[in-house]
Parts: sequence; C-alpha cells; structure tokens
Amino acid sequence: MAGPNPALRWCVDDKPSFFFYNKVGTEDSTHPGFVFDLISHLRSELHLDIKVVRRSQSACSVLLEKGEIDVVGLLSHNEEREKIGYFPMRHGVADGDRAVIRTSYYLYAPKEKNINWDGRNLTLLKGKRMGAIEGFSIVHDLEAAGVKVETFKSLDGMITRLQKNDIDAVALNNDKINRISERIQLHKHDKPLKTKDYFIQVSRHFQEKYPSLPDTLWKEGARYLKTADGQAAISKYEKLENFP
Repeated sequence: MAGPNPALRWCVDDKPSFFFYNKVGTEDSTHPGFVFDLISHLRSELHLDIKVVRRSQSACSVLLEKGEIDVVGLLSHNEEREKIGYFPMRHGVADGDRAVIRTSYYLYAPKEKNINWDGRNLTLLKGKRMGAIEGFSIVHDLEAAGVKVETFKSLDGMITRLQKNDIDAVALNNDKINRISERIQLHKHDKPLKTKDYFIQVSRHFQEKYPSLPDTLWKEGARYLKTADGQAAISKYEKLENFP
C-alpha cells in the first residue's frame, strides 16, 4: 500500500437493519450501525479513503460484479455471491477466522403454535408459512429445503402479518425481535435455524488492483470486535431495541 492511501467504494444496503446499518443520512450519527462503526475503524487503522455508497442489496451485488464499487458488506457467504466477488477462503470454504461477526437465525412463532423444529433439518418446516426479511440469506436456505417463504421489506410489516395469523412463523437474526418477543407473546426456539459468519466481500477488480489489501481488510475486520472500540460499538447497540 505504498504511495497514496488506497481509495475504495463500499456499498451498504440503503434499508436500515438493526443493528448493522441505520437509515440513509445517519452515517455520521452516534448510532450509525455496526457496519459504519467498522468502516470508521478501518479508515483510521488502515489509513483508507472509504466512500460509502447506499444502494439496495441487489444493486450492491450488481455494482460489485461490474467493478463499479469495491466492497460490499457485511454479508454471509454463499455460492451465488462467490461468483461475483471474493470472500476470505480456506480449503475451499469461507474462513470463519476472518469473519467480522457471527450471528444466528432463529425461529419465532406465536406461543400457541406448536412448530416442530429439531435444530438440524429445515425440511421439517415444509408446509409452514414462513416469513423473512427480503435479501437475507436465510431465505435461500429455507427455499433450498423446500420451504415456502414470504419476504418482507421491514420487520414491523412482517410482525404485523404474523400477529394477524397470515404467516405461521418468522426467521430472524435481528436483536430487535429478541427484545420485543415477550411483549408480543412470541416463542423463540432455542436451537438456531442457521448460524452464519458475516464477511467483507471485495470485487474482482479491487483484488486485481490491490492484491494484498483484501487480506489486510479481512484480518483487521476480524480483529475489530477484539478491540475496545469494537466492544464499545456492540455494547451501545445491545442497550437498544432499535435505532434511536
């Protein structure tokens, strides 16, 4: 990285998702979302000029594939995403040691509904009307197991449909639902549907231009939660039910 500081364009979903990213226009606020706290850390620690671009998740993927942006994230790894950009890999699988954060998707349902889930086989959920947030990777996992999934743009809209009995259960990794589940009488199944690592993904163009920088990003991103700043970032969101 000799010479001028590398400039990179980082694409982040333009829809808020607690606690990862707040709404457009709050990137410099006290609660911008964990991803923006991470970006601030990387700017300072690696002396990078990072320009944030807010687009839909699908648009970010298109721009990454075209090389019009350099970084997307945070994202979980899957084979489709691997076709258009790079993840940190080891022995043919995504390297969890270079993930920024790990989180789990859980099954939430009204307490009166008896939904069988053994913690292993998603096909047990066939025949249930499942809800999930549009663009989240659990949608692909459920559909691959033959489960019919209705997607939603917002948590509030999905919970409203669940309370009206229009869907049977929802799959979420959002801390907000943990805080409101008792209040709205939802049961959280103890065993996760899926546990996923979340990574910084880089474009092929960026990898070719700065071949050593992606690994530096991945390693420093993975180190972030071990720093005082990373722990402070997590702590400030754990105290909230949603973005202020």
